[in-house]
Amino acid sequence: MSEVRQNKKFQQVHKGVKAERKAERKLGAAGVEEKKKRGLDKAHAPNSGARAERLSVRKAIRTEAKIHVPLNDRKGELPAPLVVAIAGPPGSGKSSLLKALVKKYTRHNLNEIHGPITVVTGRKKRFTFIEVTSDANAMVDVAKIADIVLLMIDAAFGFEMETFEFINILQNHGFPKIIGIMSHMDKFRDNTKRNARRREIKHRFETDVATGAPLFPLNGMQYGKYLYPDVDRISRCLIAMKVRPLIWRNTHPYVLADRVEDITDPAVVQANPKVNRSIAFFGYVRGLPLKQNTPVHIPGVGDFNIDELSHMVDPCPIPDKERKRLDEKAKLLYAPMSDVAGVLYDRDAVYINVPGTFTPAAKGDGDGNGDGAPAKPPVLGEGQRLVRELQGTSHTLVESMGTSTLPLYASDQPAAGITADAFWKQQRAASERALAAVAATASSARVRRSADALKSGKDLLASDDEHDDDLTSDAETAVGAHDDDDDIEEEDDSQFRPVEDRHDMPDSGAPSGLDFGSDQSDNEDDDAFDLAKAQRHADASSNFAARARDRVDYARLIYESDGETIVPEETMTTTLSSGEIFERVVQRAAKFTDLDTSRIEVSVDDLEVFTDEDCLDTLAARFITSTAPQTSADADEPSGDFEDLEENGDGADADPHAHLEDLEQAPKPADASDQMTPEEEEQKQQLLKKKQELKRKFDMFYDDHEEEVGETYYEEVKAEMARQHQLNAEAVAELDETARGAVMGHRPGLYVRAVIHNFMVNFTPSRPILLGGILATESGELGWTTVRIRRHRWYPKTLKSHDPLIISMGWRRYQTAPCYVWRDPTRARFLKYTPDHVHCEAVLYGPPMVPGTGFCAFQHLTSEHRGFRVAASGVVTEMTATSTVVKKLKLVGRPIRIQRNTAFIRDMFGSALEVAKFEGAAIRTISGIRGQIKKHMQAIKPEGVFRATFEDKILMSDLVILKAWVPVDLKPYYNPVYSHLLKPGETWQGMRLTGTIRYEQGLQTPHNKDSVYRDIERHTRRFNKLQVPAKLEAALPFASKHKDATKQKRPTLLQRRAVVMEKDERQVASLVSTIQTLQADKKLVRKTKKRAQAAAHRAETERKASVDAEYDAKRRKLFFKQQALKYKGA
Repeated sequence: MSEVRQNKKFQQVHKGVKAERKAERKLGAAGVEEKKKRGLDKAHAPNSGARAERLSVRKAIRTEAKIHVPLNDRKGELPAPLVVAIAGPPGSGKSSLLKALVKKYTRHNLNEIHGPITVVTGRKKRFTFIEVTSDANAMVDVAKIADIVLLMIDAAFGFEMETFEFINILQNHGFPKIIGIMSHMDKFRDNTKRNARRREIKHRFETDVATGAPLFPLNGMQYGKYLYPDVDRISRCLIAMKVRPLIWRNTHPYVLADRVEDITDPAVVQANPKVNRSIAFFGYVRGLPLKQNTPVHIPGVGDFNIDELSHMVDPCPIPDKERKRLDEKAKLLYAPMSDVAGVLYDRDAVYINVPGTFTPAAKGDGDGNGDGAPAKPPVLGEGQRLVRELQGTSHTLVESMGTSTLPLYASDQPAAGITADAFWKQQRAASERALAAVAATASSARVRRSADALKSGKDLLASDDEHDDDLTSDAETAVGAHDDDDDIEEEDDSQFRPVEDRHDMPDSGAPSGLDFGSDQSDNEDDDAFDLAKAQRHADASSNFAARARDRVDYARLIYESDGETIVPEETMTTTLSSGEIFERVVQRAAKFTDLDTSRIEVSVDDLEVFTDEDCLDTLAARFITSTAPQTSADADEPSGDFEDLEENGDGADADPHAHLEDLEQAPKPADASDQMTPEEEEQKQQLLKKKQELKRKFDMFYDDHEEEVGETYYEEVKAEMARQHQLNAEAVAELDETARGAVMGHRPGLYVRAVIHNFMVNFTPSRPILLGGILATESGELGWTTVRIRRHRWYPKTLKSHDPLIISMGWRRYQTAPCYVWRDPTRARFLKYTPDHVHCEAVLYGPPMVPGTGFCAFQHLTSEHRGFRVAASGVVTEMTATSTVVKKLKLVGRPIRIQRNTAFIRDMFGSALEVAKFEGAAIRTISGIRGQIKKHMQAIKPEGVFRATFEDKILMSDLVILKAWVPVDLKPYYNPVYSHLLKPGETWQGMRLTGTIRYEQGLQTPHNKDSVYRDIERHTRRFNKLQVPAKLEAALPFASKHKDATKQKRPTLLQRRAVVMEKDERQVASLVSTIQTLQADKKLVRKTKKRAQAAAHRAETERKASVDAEYDAKRRKLFFKQQALKYKGA
């Protein structure tokens, strides 16, 4: 029987999708998740203690690496817009990207881009976009203030020199966030080449910027605009990006001017075009709060003081209400220098571009038919009609107001205009006549009350006389503000009702017209009218006093100084009389002085109650500086305000915290010296110190103990900074904006107007205007600054000491002549040239700067210099008033006379003055004998011979060497770069080298014989034989004695012996000689053949090289031709 075949046993599946589904059906979803959790926890648990330690150390290192030094939050309640700079070489698409982002955020189309552009991008976020040109001055200025940089890269061409220059400048001025944008990606038709170029650019971009830096492509354009998905990705990245404040910007106030106005009087400019201008700058405050009279530096212009600084309304505010997304009204755009909404900002004017023309038609112009008939007037809009009327006027507004009249009734004569001084004089004269009339006819209590009120009104007018300059415009407004009285309906307030209607006086004798220029003596006989007028003034005074009592400005009462105020100009309602019939409520700006009528009027009779001592004691107990009345229970205590902590025993259960709070809230005596003796005062101070010590211990052991458990030092520092920020905010919360600006400065985020006098004339919107605040440590006399510097490895030239170099340090740019040094433990040694690839030190002459400030250096700032323009970079290390740099000096001399240990040396110095300068210096010979310079010898020629002493006798063949350190003369050269003061198209020219000037003018370098290198002739020295005295040689051992061996004249026996070979030896020698001859012949043939092959190979290589050179020349010619066309088009 055949054996039964055994099939393979089926194995259950324990892994995979089927196994998971089966387990889920068997255990349920909850059981599977629980099993996974147990497995994961067990799998990731360390199996050994060493591995657990390594993991914990690695985790701690990663946590600490993420921690930065905490910085104070200078943003304020409403942060200023983030500055987004768009940089790149010409033709890379900067303007197109800026227009696309503005279109994405605000739905506006920009035709021209000039200056900063501010947009609202979110509920609490705004951006200020600025385009960076290829000018080195603009690149340096923007690098100091940019929060985010959009770096444009032409993907079809690759990285250009401007891109690397701007990245290097950013690295030395804070290095903000950088986003790469690859443009011209649509030029790659092949996806493989496009992806390869994208990987290549990404690798290089991450190498120069940072690993993981964002890089976005622009995949093409449609209708002259970038595609919406590409722009949308960039805009979302901008909104989500978090910006860390940089140290330099976080410690200095600065303003990026997005609007500049010339407020100089046009008449003065017309009379003298070169007069110093007064310029108003508008922009957001960033960094630290900015105060008036703060010294600022405007890069490219110079140092100034802010003469006027005021807070303006934010032109681009964020929405007030919290919403998920912005509506169309909240998407604001503020670009005063660009053509937004038809408004174009030029150098000194603002132009409104409206389609059509505002030029009025000339008289007699035809309608185009040639008949000379007047043309039909075109239909104009409201704005065009107003502009046409302004163009047709021939008088100013002041002249028109002076000659204008106001008819109150159709049947009366119109009232002519009047000045403010005449108006108030008439009012005071009328008040005095009314007061006299009231005193004469004081028959009723109502009339007496009116006289008292009128008296207060007179005092009010007298106080207003001191402010005629502030009320001039208001008075003129009150005189001529009744043009629309016909449209005003009668109300119950009686502010615009006739006086006779209010007082029920049908026959008052008041004139029907109003004439401020007429004589008021005609109304003196009409007593009834004077009484009515007095009553009117009394009502106005009472109303004004009531309003003044309701408005007490505590900020003004606290911070007001003599002659000026720091409180804001609030609107105050004042009742002014416009004549004899009507009275009008006028809104005017209140300018408070020491005699301000808005304060409460107090009568002298009301103050008699304070003569009572009991009343004063009762009132004094209500103030915090008074002493509460003591009772009999605490009469034995030193003061009723204190309580002994040891009443309950040893005081351990007492709550010192509560006692100290009671102590702080308890009233203090107004004058402690009158109520307590010195012993009581000392006891009181000791008790107070004891309580404070107990409170400190209580806070240490109990207050916030649970919260501080587990806190690191980093968290403690952040918490302390947050508490301090909260205290600062609470301290100024009660002040209004103007008072806060005067006390602590205009906080960051506010839109301000800064006025500077004696300023520039030329202005170009494409150049960024920056007002950088200068700290006290940075504004002083010029001095020497020690920096750590390194020449950039891409800069082709080696930097030489005392050559001019343009330094960008802090807010300033200036040209100086640095001296490069190498620091050793004892001295600063002079270096003629900068070393390669290593840092050295340099001494600069310029304004003081805080150590740790980065800088970069240039030799050329113009765009014509096509090479890499950043010459060097470094950081400030020290600031000193003086600096000493020394260099090595080596002088060689020869002896002319020797007398024992004294010798006379020549050829080392050329005059007695040089010898006197080095008297006492140490010298030595080539053989190592040391000596010292003594004195100049006048009797010995040539000039410069000196006497020197040595520790041993020297020889005439010895060379005497002097090694010394002499100070180097540093050149205090400082030349600020005034690039913004030039006209458009001009370039700033600083100090140039002599060789540069000769090259530009085509001059030959003069030949100096002393500067020509000569061959050094070194004669062979012949030394005498060693002469050892016979007596000394006899005493020496045999090994040390000199042994004279004479040369053998005859050959030796070995040399004279002949060699005779046998027959076999001769045959072997002949065979060896034959083999050597054949081998030498083969070598000669092989060598000749190799020479021929090498010559043929060399000829072929030269032919290929010539062909390649010709092809390369054609290719380079085509490439540079394309580059020239590209730059020419840009």
